[in-house]
Amino acid sequence: MPGPFAGIHHSQRKTAAMHCHNRRLQLETLEGRQLMAGVTMANGKITIFGSSGDDVAMAYHLDYNQTIIRARVITPSQTYFTDFKASQINAVEFLAYEGRDQWTNNTNRTGIVWGGAGNDQLYGGSGADTMYGNEGDDWIQGNGGNDFIGGGQGNDEIYGGAGNDQIYGEDGRDTLDGGDGDDLMLGQGGNDNIRGRAGNDRIEGNLGDDDLNGDDGNDYLWGQEGNDKLFGFTGDDFLAGADGNDLLQGHDGNDTLYGDNGNDTLYGDAGNDKLFGWVGNDYLYGGSGNDQLLGEHGADMLFGDAGNDTLDGGQDGFVDSLNGGTGTDLFILETYVTGGVRRRRDVFNNFNAKEGDTLQDR
Repeated sequence: MPGPFAGIHHSQRKTAAMHCHNRRLQLETLEGRQLMAGVTMANGKITIFGSSGDDVAMAYHLDYNQTIIRARVITPSQTYFTDFKASQINAVEFLAYEGRDQWTNNTNRTGIVWGGAGNDQLYGGSGADTMYGNEGDDWIQGNGGNDFIGGGQGNDEIYGGAGNDQIYGEDGRDTLDGGDGDDLMLGQGGNDNIRGRAGNDRIEGNLGDDDLNGDDGNDYLWGQEGNDKLFGFTGDDFLAGADGNDLLQGHDGNDTLYGDNGNDTLYGDAGNDKLFGWVGNDYLYGGSGNDQLLGEHGADMLFGDAGNDTLDGGQDGFVDSLNGGTGTDLFILETYVTGGVRRRRDVFNNFNAKEGDTLQDR
């Protein structure tokens, strides 16, 4: 699945418009030639140009009162730096080109960085940064602010830090960590590992066999294609596996779990959870709490476990197994008529009428 940065390369000369939800950025790419390193400033934006080698670039406040911003790039052959009045600067930009580059924004100004080819290390500032790793196995850290980060090609590690960040792993086996804030994270291509951390996060695996972890907050996790593992942890979470044979585990909170296509395994754990197997031969475990379990299309195994649970295999023509556990449970059984006699299609276990369990034929 192409990301929001797809089609932007240093070898092209054009203006690219990127859209992500309500955010629009106009970014001019570079002509396909070796760049001359240096520092410029126009319209309140400092631009630092890297070389074709391994560069170390940074922008930082030179004095305690933060009245001066120094922009510096150290290339393999020379060091360039220029000082600017901080009152005249609203953004700092680094265009890396090639090599294993390092960028650090130690200001509170908006940062814009293009990693270029190579395995880069990019560190954002306390403002809202736009950071793109491009080719290579990159390390990107947004730090403070509401950041917009794309890994590009390669196996990248991206850490959003504080703020409501938008993070795209794109191609490769990526590690994404939202940090504090309500983050949007998409793994896209490759087998990705994504953690939401604190905040109400939206996490999508897209292609590949992904591990998605919501951590704290009320999170939305969507595995999409591949055999994915989704873990909600604390909060009232929504987990959807989509295609593939997925593992979904709600942990704490009142969670909603959808297996969707494939032979899925769903664990509600603590809380009053809703589990839906949908298409495939699924295993549903309610855990503690008063849970609702619906198997739907396929030969499903339902386990209510502790609590007052409702178990329904679905009206789909398959033989489901319903297991109540402790508590007062409701078993909803599919029936069919043969020879003028109505019979039960589903089987049930751990039924205890003395504890208040009931059977309902459908």
